[in-house]
Amino acid sequence: MSKSADHKHSETDDSGSESDGPETLGDKLLVYLVESKFDVRREFLPEGYIDKVISRSAIQDELFSGKKLDGDDESLINFIHAHAKKVFATAYCALGSNAGSSLLDTMDYFRRLNFTDGALPINDIQKADKTRKAKTKLPFPFDFSDDSRLQSVWRRMPVRSFYQHQWKFLAPVFSREKFHHTLHPDAILPFIWKNIVTKEGRFSKVHQVKIHKGHQKLLGPRADGTPAHIAIKEILTTDDDEELQQEVEQNFKVEADALSDIASLKHKHIIERIAAITRGENRYFMFQWADGGNLRDFWKSHPTPEFDANLVRESVTQLRGLADALAALHNYKGEGNYRHGDLKPENILRFEDKTFVGTLKIADMGLAKRHTEATDARLGPTNTKYGTARYEPPEAVTNKLKARSRLYDVWSLGCIILEYIIWFLYGYDGVREFTEALLDDTGCFYRTEKDGNQTKAEVHPIVVHWMNELSKHPECSKSTHTAIRTLLDLVRDRLLVVALRPSPETTSEMSSAVVSVTLADTLEPPQVGAARAKAAAASSALQAILEDGEGNEKYLLSSKNRPGSRRPSAAAIPRSSNTLQVPGQSKPKPNAPAKDASIYTTKDAHRLTSYLKLSGLKGLNHTWSFYSDNKFANNLVDTYENFPVDLSLPHYRGLCAQCEELDILSSDFQMTDTLADIEKRADTCGFCKLLAKACKKTNAPKVFRLQRYGPTLRIDNASVPLLSIVRDPGGGSEIPKYIQVGFPNLSPARHSLHFEIIRQWLKECDNNPAHENCHCDENPTLPTRLLDVQTSTIRLIDTEGLQGQYLALSHPWGDPAIHSHFCTYTSNIVRHKAGIDFNVLPDTFKDAVTITRELDIKYLWIDSLCIIQGPDGDFTEQAKHMEDVFSSAYCVLAASRAAGQCDGFLGDRVRRDYITFSRGEDEVYHVCEEIDNFQGDVIDGALNQRGWVLQERALARRTIYFTEKQTYWECAGGIRCETFTKLKNNIAAFLGDPKFPEVAMSSTRGEMIYLYQMFYQQYSRLQFSKVEDRPFAIAGLEKRLLQGFATRGGYGVFDDGKGLLHRSLLWCRSLGGTLGRIKFPVEKKIFVPTWSWMAYEGGIDYLAPEWNKTEWEQQDLRSPWSADSPVQYTTDKNSTISIEATARDFDEAKAVKEHITLYFDMPDKADGRTPGLKCVILARPKTGSTTKDRMCYVLLVAPQVTKRFGGSTVFERVGVGKMPESCVSQLDKIEVKLQ
Repeated sequence: MSKSADHKHSETDDSGSESDGPETLGDKLLVYLVESKFDVRREFLPEGYIDKVISRSAIQDELFSGKKLDGDDESLINFIHAHAKKVFATAYCALGSNAGSSLLDTMDYFRRLNFTDGALPINDIQKADKTRKAKTKLPFPFDFSDDSRLQSVWRRMPVRSFYQHQWKFLAPVFSREKFHHTLHPDAILPFIWKNIVTKEGRFSKVHQVKIHKGHQKLLGPRADGTPAHIAIKEILTTDDDEELQQEVEQNFKVEADALSDIASLKHKHIIERIAAITRGENRYFMFQWADGGNLRDFWKSHPTPEFDANLVRESVTQLRGLADALAALHNYKGEGNYRHGDLKPENILRFEDKTFVGTLKIADMGLAKRHTEATDARLGPTNTKYGTARYEPPEAVTNKLKARSRLYDVWSLGCIILEYIIWFLYGYDGVREFTEALLDDTGCFYRTEKDGNQTKAEVHPIVVHWMNELSKHPECSKSTHTAIRTLLDLVRDRLLVVALRPSPETTSEMSSAVVSVTLADTLEPPQVGAARAKAAAASSALQAILEDGEGNEKYLLSSKNRPGSRRPSAAAIPRSSNTLQVPGQSKPKPNAPAKDASIYTTKDAHRLTSYLKLSGLKGLNHTWSFYSDNKFANNLVDTYENFPVDLSLPHYRGLCAQCEELDILSSDFQMTDTLADIEKRADTCGFCKLLAKACKKTNAPKVFRLQRYGPTLRIDNASVPLLSIVRDPGGGSEIPKYIQVGFPNLSPARHSLHFEIIRQWLKECDNNPAHENCHCDENPTLPTRLLDVQTSTIRLIDTEGLQGQYLALSHPWGDPAIHSHFCTYTSNIVRHKAGIDFNVLPDTFKDAVTITRELDIKYLWIDSLCIIQGPDGDFTEQAKHMEDVFSSAYCVLAASRAAGQCDGFLGDRVRRDYITFSRGEDEVYHVCEEIDNFQGDVIDGALNQRGWVLQERALARRTIYFTEKQTYWECAGGIRCETFTKLKNNIAAFLGDPKFPEVAMSSTRGEMIYLYQMFYQQYSRLQFSKVEDRPFAIAGLEKRLLQGFATRGGYGVFDDGKGLLHRSLLWCRSLGGTLGRIKFPVEKKIFVPTWSWMAYEGGIDYLAPEWNKTEWEQQDLRSPWSADSPVQYTTDKNSTISIEATARDFDEAKAVKEHITLYFDMPDKADGRTPGLKCVILARPKTGSTTKDRMCYVLLVAPQVTKRFGGSTVFERVGVGKMPESCVSQLDKIEVKLQ
């Protein structure tokens, strides 16, 4: 037994041989089995040892002991020895040492089947499943049909034993040739030692392990000659959060792809990846263990470093290597680029070598983002979601709405180098004091401040103070030209610089309108004469330090004796007063214990993530996230029985040789091909045909890489899926968990399954406490009239004194030449109250009644029937209450597929194309045409191009959309598809917010401005059957916005007393478009001033003043809303409303020479020759602006010929413009009223 015990802890004892080993095969196995010390302690046979155990003599002894061999016996021995050693060993363990002839019969049977080691592992026993109506069955090769003897031997328990023992012989081997490893949940990891101490963060923990030498072909010995250890990064998740699990799965895939790509750089200062491991629900990355810890560990372990020139040389060499590594990431292959996104001392690992500092390597690529455009102005923001706030640059806060450039990492590098200098000069106590000083304030190396309407960022005064004090150190003084001084200058002048490289200003022709959104409050001010350097420039500067130090020890270090200089004092440092707190950070309490920086940053990352999640904005962008909704799907399957039989009809089609080999469900699946080649194979290959069709529909590139992300197939990192994957309900373990449970076909629109899905959506939302905002009162305030649909005859009823819930219908009326409008008038209201025959209703209304009855709701609201139409009707009065109608509805039905009242919305849906694949036994999945497109089917659909519908969607607490392809659900939890997919999008959540605009309320001022301008731009492009409805169809939403933003205003204009009025007035006609004045009928009882875009028909955009060069003019414009006036909204009254302003002459001839830019609202009716044309200044040049930059933003106004007010001419708006201040008269001015 002692010998066995020794072997179990050894990976080098190879002394055993066939002649002097144990007498039985079982004893010999016990000698060589080694225990895995990772998560589950099970034994495995190390790679290569099977040949020691299963020799020809061992096989013969077990199968033919004492028997003379014939030719067939020799053939079986040869088969086992050459092809089935692991199968033989597994069968031996399962049957036991007294198996006798059973083992012989079994191996002979395996030979006839050609069941070899390559066929392992076998599947577990499939248990009975109620949804599949399948009996418990044995897996291949034990599914005997004609061998009663073997059937009696291999019953359930021995087969289960075979399944369990096989893993002993299947421990994976890790090599450079294979990075992605997809392992069975029962696979044994060959780690023979594990440190009981782990390093744990919010989303992962890292284990130090030793891997058996036979199972890795990558790592050499450490510097001291001992075997290198392995770091296992385990990705953490929770079992109860399905969406988070899927995010982890997708992020794991992204990180694995990044590591795989970056490995091709083979950079000395980027950690080398070994493997990405998927084992059941667990996800791991494998790297070489950093025996020197991380950079902060290095500083801590040497609290007072020796003042040595060689330490300076080694340190700068490693910092240059890190900068060069960043440059390599940022310019990856020249075809795209990576940004690390979370650079900090904890993510710089140290590998010991013969030097004191060792080799520093960038690690933790979990946040690395790849971009295919190497620019600083990609459309839309990027999202490094879980980054650490302490080392992130100011644009992470000030530029949330814009793409993050590669310069993001350069700021972080500057922070690290500054701390490195502090450590070298003052030791780790100095680093700790510097850190605590920052933590007592914002915690970051920058701070942001409010300056009027603007948010500015600057290097934090504490950082500036420390750099100034460092420059007084003898090693850094101006009189001393040293490496440390040069390093400090690099940090101060080129790395810790707020300003990024400036982008050229976009110019426009005079006849064009500017298409841009004002983001003034989110942009950081550039520092004059300074811009942050690129990583390559930083690397060159560090290389220059090394070259200057060649043979010049005095340059590297002026004195070998550490000066007795005092560390910088924090007493005189100005703290933030008007500073905006960095999201997610809080100041420490008085007398709180000092925080270690590494602990702080981990918690801070969590806080930042929480802030982003709570804000609902997470960096506004148009990207959709896709999630499997398997919990909902499985619940539906368990409770519903009447499934149509054709929902999962398999579509097996011929495959080409290339597609026959595809394993689409593999975690490392990828397929690189050309559009031309798949089109050639499409005639004979079903998958190529489906893929070619999808590529054409999405304008895929000519050369593409197809990858699986969860339940979807996508091209590279495209945000929109190309194809989706569906698995039938009740499947076994062969299909990965996050593949969508469902059916490739949808049920017919009027089938009970369709109605049941809608009922379950409502039920789950009703019962979910997190959906509190989706729930209206049990007895809401009812509209004036409703339709009672729960009787055979539908009746229009007055609701006074009634209670109950109702549904509301959002629908298009349609062209009256095609669709006969079914309405209530004063002439037929009595008839409608008496009863309306279901059969006389137009199809859209019939379908709405059908859905309402199926959901067991008594009342239904339809605008054309519940509001009295016509000039003697009550539309104007009822329109004021539209906010309450939709926000109080139990649910809204949106007839998205209908063009008018006669179309209906419960018609046949377009069937999607798909192809069926098999995996394992009785396991099928379907690759389907992607139809989960809420953006295209709903947001960009015909119904949502109607003006009234924007308000209906935003005010509804939850909405069911009926489209040509499928039905969608929208509520506070996001979008649900009839395919059982869940969708989420930040901007869509703004309009889908049940408590609109609550989602935006926790965002920054700049984000609020972006949202409301985007909102008005979108609304201005919508269509109306009656264009005079333009102010009414948004009145409810505008009221919500004004209340939410705590400001005054109306008519599409906001006024907060801080410049929002001026910004709101800078709307202009859309690019290439024109506007038309709306003539409002008398019965509308509304006056809309010309300075409101609501007075016009046509799309608008906004001019965007450069905020660092302009400031709002406070004297020339007086708000129509005073602070003490009662709150009023657009549709509250019919009286006129005026803006008092100072109108000035301007020198048109001079302005033309100075590149004046004017945007007339109606160019065919007003231009530069308009009589009496003047301008009102909205924004002036900032004090100190250069002559070139002194531009004014103005309203263009002209007298209204037909109007006078108190003896003065009333002016009207005719456009906006931008011109040099020198063109505007400071003397020739008059006071006017703008109406």
